[in-house]
Amino acid sequence: MAERVRSQVRSHRRLVAGALIAVAAGIAVDAATTRPPVGVPVVTAAADLAAGTVLSVGDLAVVEVPADMVPNGRVSADDADGRSLAAPLRRGEVVTDARLVGPGLLTGQPNGTVAVPVRPSDPAVTGLLRAGDRVRVLAGPDPADPDAVLGGGDPAVLVPSATVLAVPPDSAGGLLATGASAVLVLAVRGADAPGLAAAGEARWLSVALLP
Repeated sequence: MAERVRSQVRSHRRLVAGALIAVAAGIAVDAATTRPPVGVPVVTAAADLAAGTVLSVGDLAVVEVPADMVPNGRVSADDADGRSLAAPLRRGEVVTDARLVGPGLLTGQPNGTVAVPVRPSDPAVTGLLRAGDRVRVLAGPDPADPDAVLGGGDPAVLVPSATVLAVPPDSAGGLLATGASAVLVLAVRGADAPGLAAAGEARWLSVALLP
């Protein structure tokens, strides 16, 4: 009787051992055949960064993400170095061309849209605006029209609606420099760009925030 019990115990142990070996082999085969997703290097913000920040290598970090998570328009660290941010970045966000002052700012804008820098006559107004705001661009009298200058009158509407693409830092410097931006980069129709550029040479300009 005792010998039969011992034989049954040994048989049970062999079955358990065989099952464990089969499980271990299955895990090993699965680990060998399952490969982690290939990582793609992307440039991210190493810390929270404000709009207008001129990027340096210390502001950036390179990390690897799965290929299906890589956004369009990603830039390299060399391309981002020295460029200005058009909008804030949170730590860990990927840096793309749409976040930098440059052609990438027009990503998603309607066809025929161009980016035009505008310097309002009152630079304080730029402190009230941020990327994504919509504004109306107004101009004072044309100095070439004496009657308009002497008569005053309502300002002219140069651009009924424009989108603020960026509020870059003022690089003009000078004795009266405050460090605040005095320039707006606006997205306007191509047909409005020449008149806006010409008016900026001689007429005072202002912007009105639209809802």
